[in-house]
This record gives sequence, C-alpha cells and structure tokens, in this order.
Amino acid sequence: HAAAKELGLAQVRLLSYPDGDLVSVDQAWLRAEISADVRDFAVDGLVVFDPSGVTSHPDHQAATHAAMRAGKEFGLGVLGWTLPSSVAEVLAQEFGAPFVGHQPKEVDLIVDVDRGPQLKAVQCHPSQAVPGSALWRRLALLGDHEHLRWLVPSS
Repeated sequence: HAAAKELGLAQVRLLSYPDGDLVSVDQAWLRAEISADVRDFAVDGLVVFDPSGVTSHPDHQAATHAAMRAGKEFGLGVLGWTLPSSVAEVLAQEFGAPFVGHQPKEVDLIVDVDRGPQLKAVQCHPSQAVPGSALWRRLALLGDHEHLRWLVPSS
C-alpha cells in the first residue's frame, strides 16, 4: 500500500490473482468483485486500461472488460488509459512488445499530469521499474501528458 499512499489514495483493495491468470477467472465473478468495490467505495467513474491492454497483456484486457460491464451496470463512465499511436510504435520497435496506441482523433482527453507522485509510487515497486524498461521510456515519450478514451460514457 506504500505506492497508494504516495499517490494520496485513501483506500485500496488488492485482489489476489496470479499474474497472467485473470483471463481464466470466471468473468461474472470478476465483475461481481468490481461491482462490490463500486458500491463499497461509492465511485463516480472508473479508469482502466484501454481494451487492447496497451501492451496486449491478457490480465489488463480481462480487467478492463469486467470494469466496462460494471460501468454499464451502474451507469458509470469508464475511461480507458491509452497511448498515442506514435508512442506505441516507438515502444513496440524498441522493446519488441505489442504496444497498441490510438490516433489523435480517437483520444478523448489529454490530461496534464505531475509525474512527481507517480515516480515516488513507482519506487515502491522496484521489480516493476527496472532501469532501461519500457516504463521509463514511455514516461519520457509521454512527457507530462496522459491520454484517455471514453469506453463507456456516463449516463
């Protein structure tokens, strides 16, 4: 929970699914877990990965699809975090991973961000922030901006 504290989050609930196995979890069960959090935390909306998973990671895709179903169920807007196509192409070429991005006309919001808290949170998880990794290159390419798409409009 150290990273959440760095980001100023008041509450966190981590689900214990093995890496790479979220896609094999009963999707109704996963949606129920998310729906419980929506009720318990009285959220106004959800921010998730783009349906592509950004890196095509199956866990990211499964979590996003479950969150989109919960958003529809509760009438909540769901924003998907994405990369500009130009950034995804550079990352894919440099790291050989299937990064997926979107053209500017497909991006609904470009948000100015302060990377300071994010960088402090990343330091709480050194295994996820290996020097020379795609994370650092992505942050350098994005600068102080993040890109979002409406996956489920709020009702």
